Amino acid sequence: MLKNLWMIPVTLLVWLVPVAFLSHGYWPFFLLPAIAITIWSLIAVKRECARCGRRLL
Repeated sequence: MLKNLWMIPVTLLVWLVPVAFLSHGYWPFFLLPAIAITIWSLIAVKRECARCGRRLL
């Protein structure tokens, strides 16, 4: 069972803005915050056992 699963769609939405600017030929200055939010969402999603609730490695 994954907790904080709502972060995955939010992260995808955050990436839409830099990708839109890159597709138009502009270098987005906010690419670094998008990378930081992606790393944060990957760290924040916790994997737990559905039966006992122990954290999976």
